[in-house]
Amino acid sequence: MDEATQKSLMAFIERKAADVKAISVSWFGGEPLVGFPVIESLSEKIIKLCEEKEITYSASIITNGYLLTKDIVEKLKNFKVRSIQVTLDGPQEIHDSRRPMANGKGTYEAIIKNLQEVQGIIPIALRINVDYNNVSAADEVMRTLKELKLDKDIHPYLGLVLPENKEYQKEQCFSDEYYSKINLEFLLWYNIPLNSIYPVPRKVCCGADSYNSWVIDDKGYLYKCWDDIGIHSCAVGNINYEISSIRSTELLSGYTAFDPLQKSECSECKLLPVCLGGCPHKRLHGLLLLRAVEVFHAGLSFGMYKDAPDTKKKILNHLFHKGELLCDRK
Repeated sequence: MDEATQKSLMAFIERKAADVKAISVSWFGGEPLVGFPVIESLSEKIIKLCEEKEITYSASIITNGYLLTKDIVEKLKNFKVRSIQVTLDGPQEIHDSRRPMANGKGTYEAIIKNLQEVQGIIPIALRINVDYNNVSAADEVMRTLKELKLDKDIHPYLGLVLPENKEYQKEQCFSDEYYSKINLEFLLWYNIPLNSIYPVPRKVCCGADSYNSWVIDDKGYLYKCWDDIGIHSCAVGNINYEISSIRSTELLSGYTAFDPLQKSECSECKLLPVCLGGCPHKRLHGLLLLRAVEVFHAGLSFGMYKDAPDTKKKILNHLFHKGELLCDRK
């Protein structure tokens, strides 16, 4: 992000700061740590602004972990980064084949080494991307975490990959329904608390339909959804515009003005408070949504039996068809 766009971004934040009590920033990319000097500069300015206006500030970062050294993490902590997400695509062989450097070399060893050095400084969530080709290897990642004693400070979960960004072939990606079943099995097998998947009442579905949530790329383009970033035709504006940052009011209202109560399928559903009509991005792009009841009912059912191993096993056998488990666990 060049100096002019950084200046426009601070002006944009200052205008928005007049009406808010808290500001939360999520740094992501691409790979955000490649542009760490920009993170440093903007963090200092935003934190100073928040202190002057008595606004609560917090931040998080999503990174591939390759540049996540101890020195970097210590600095992120000073910039009030409260959580870090690191992504793996499986154990070393699979990860390095999917996420090599430009010169073809692997990145897995460096990422694991960094995790060992920075554990305990800032909470880290480890996203393990899974699809039909690599899901059986998720257990190998978990074994590595345990062997290296990373399982206490690193919090793993399975990540659903989607074909929208053309990085993954559609036929290799899970449906929402199948992913929810696989993820439940994973959480149960490793005794990971289920509270993260429990439904809770909320005012918005996500940042995309939240009035004061924005995604901003390095050129200053404004988006409502992370899945749109880089697609300029899906931008609602640009912070570098002189008169008004917003240009596509129709697209903006498409994200923020949807009323699920005007849709019979939603208004008659008892799970409306925890769904709110589903993913705004999928709704705008005409993609079929998994009904909330299919996702949340399974989660609630497992939560009821978390202390009953025999019952839990019966539920697993009922939910997962033969041959669909992650692997043949002994």
